[in-house]
Parts: sequence; C-alpha cells; structure tokens
Amino acid sequence: MMQLRRIKLIFLNGQWMKEKKNRKHVKSPVSSNFKRRSPLKEESDFKQFKRTAEERKQGEKEVLRQHREKQVEKTDVIREKTNEMKSEHGGTVIRKEND
Repeated sequence: MMQLRRIKLIFLNGQWMKEKKNRKHVKSPVSSNFKRRSPLKEESDFKQFKRTAEERKQGEKEVLRQHREKQVEKTDVIREKTNEMKSEHGGTVIRKEND
C-alpha cells in the first residue's frame, strides 16, 4: 500500500513551491548566474576582456612588486622612528606599540 504525504505548497516568486520549514534563502526560478553572465554583445567586447596568460602573470608580478615596495617603506618608517627614539634616550628602546 502506498503512503500519501501531505505537502504544503506556497506561491513564491511567481511559481508554486514546496514549503520548507527552515527556508532562509529562496532561489528564484531564473538562476542568478544566468542574470550575471549576460552574453556579450559583440566579439570586440569579448576580445577586450580576454587576457592572455602572459599578461596575467605580468599583472601579478606588478602587484607583488608594489606590495614589496609598500612593505619596504613601512619598515623604513619604523626603522627611522626607532632610531629617533634611540638617539633621544641614548640606548636600546623596547617598543610597545605595533605600527
């Protein structure tokens, strides 16, 4: 004998769906990925966004180089501050703050 189950249907986002007890996020019938990735209108648009692997590597190297430069600047500033404090107090300085 087949058991029948009762399902409560609710009308959400323009379509009937099963009601779930802990429904936190309701997905729309058209997936959000489809909306986000609309097809590009022309080939020129596609070529504009297409990047070769070499360009990507070059970009990553550039970002790493900039980051390294920033780090060097930070350490130089910290070094200058500690040298100033040493000259003021005449000796070793234990720094408590984290700059």
